[in-house]
Amino acid sequence: MENVLVKMAPKVSVLMVTYNHERYIAQAVESALAQETSFPVEIVIGEDCSTDGTREILRELKRLNRRQIRLLLHARNGGGPANIAATLADCRGDYVAMLEGDDYWTDPRKLQKQVDALDAHPHWSSCFHLTRRVYTDGSQEPELFPPDWTKEEATIDDLFKSNFICTCSLVFRNHIFGPLPKWHLQITPGDWAIGLLNAAQGPIGCLPDVMADYRIHPQGAWSQKSREFQMRETLRMLTFIDHHFHGKYQQQIDEHRLDLVSYLLGQIEHYKRQVPPAYVPPPQPPDIVVPPPKPRRSAVSELVRTVMRPVEEAARKGRAAIGLAPRRAA
Repeated sequence: MENVLVKMAPKVSVLMVTYNHERYIAQAVESALAQETSFPVEIVIGEDCSTDGTREILRELKRLNRRQIRLLLHARNGGGPANIAATLADCRGDYVAMLEGDDYWTDPRKLQKQVDALDAHPHWSSCFHLTRRVYTDGSQEPELFPPDWTKEEATIDDLFKSNFICTCSLVFRNHIFGPLPKWHLQITPGDWAIGLLNAAQGPIGCLPDVMADYRIHPQGAWSQKSREFQMRETLRMLTFIDHHFHGKYQQQIDEHRLDLVSYLLGQIEHYKRQVPPAYVPPPQPPDIVVPPPKPRRSAVSELVRTVMRPVEEAARKGRAAIGLAPRRAA
């Protein structure tokens, strides 16, 4: 059955982009190969000239799985957005499932469940599911994302408020929004933009199953960036989206911008409360003259005074004993 499926046109293309994922790429690819489906699946991997052993690992995996894996080995490093665009353009399936090279799927029925859901809901533009965020350094316990999610469907209005879709959980209808626009090459949160481009075509379905792990690690392309970087790039992405849709979603975008401003103001107030105010001496009454501070003695002067103090005290006592007046200071 498997050999028959791989010879057919794929119903799902697994879009995988990778760069310097030597430690993780094998698990990512194997989790895609382990999918149990009633339809053919291809795995299209864009490798962006890694400087570690990622490319060699992929070549070996390709050797062992020639029919299912298709490698796009770029001649030069073009960056994440260019890699996504090239890999998406090479996907032949009716559906595209995204999986970055440092994440992995944990449910072998994930693709079957999402494709069945999309087939049953033709008005859905895309589908995602709950994921588990895993901190590779052990700094935090694994956590569900998005937290406390209860909706079966979401809209583009929801997605403008925050990006609640982990890339490794997204499956969408191929070509639903056409080719990626050229401005996509200029932004960093490219997965969020893809989610918005999809959501403009219809609701986003959600499955409550936890079917993937999203790794947070020091080499993460987004998760390890500073909050300032993330906010700046998000605003740039929203500006491109605003122009792309000719102002159709201006209200939602303005609301997100206002939310960011409110967040920043809240952070400023928080830090103000954490830092004690600088000391300001109380004002002196005008009729009181504050004498200038006495000059500090040098270390040599202090040493001389320490040595001479008992000598001067003995001389004072001697003069008093014979009735002489104390010596006046010169």
